[in-house]
Amino acid sequence: MKEIRDKQRYLGALSSRIELLLDRVANGKASRPYVSLELLSSMLSALENEISFDEIKEALPVEAWRNDTVEVPRALLRPLVDGWLEYRDTESKKTLDECYQLTAKKSGSKPVKEKNATIDRDIMLSNLVVEEILILRGQNLPVNDTKAISIVAEKEGVSQSTARTAYYKFGKHTRAKINEDEIVAILRKHFTEK
Repeated sequence: MKEIRDKQRYLGALSSRIELLLDRVANGKASRPYVSLELLSSMLSALENEISFDEIKEALPVEAWRNDTVEVPRALLRPLVDGWLEYRDTESKKTLDECYQLTAKKSGSKPVKEKNATIDRDIMLSNLVVEEILILRGQNLPVNDTKAISIVAEKEGVSQSTARTAYYKFGKHTRAKINEDEIVAILRKHFTEK
């Protein structure tokens, strides 16, 4: 990150750069994502050099950009900017994919997106098994993991093996986090839906 010595000069240059990049988009010489990442890196650099967001906002040449903003934690922006700067660095010769680490590192392994989709599905299945266990208890029925797993597998259209693996992987964590109010809400929902 470069130190910004002259705030007004930097903001003037930022405004000019935005106009230049928008012209490139209009002429088909640059894409909107490219421009967004370029400007995001410039703006984050300004913020980290103690230029306020209001000052940056006033330098924006597009009125709609000044009026339509959102607050985003810096910790979420920094990895986007760092990945972009690493990609843009001509010496790194890394692909955009390598800089953002979004696909599999090894040939044949699943991309990050697929791995996380599987984890999310398994957590959802595990939560449903815990919910079924609570419902069975609420009905004063004999409770065992196998019955709850079987019910969830059938309802969700997955194999019992998939539901079982998910439950054994994440169920302990789910049970540890669930509190009495959530249990009451699950039981109330189940018994009022019938």
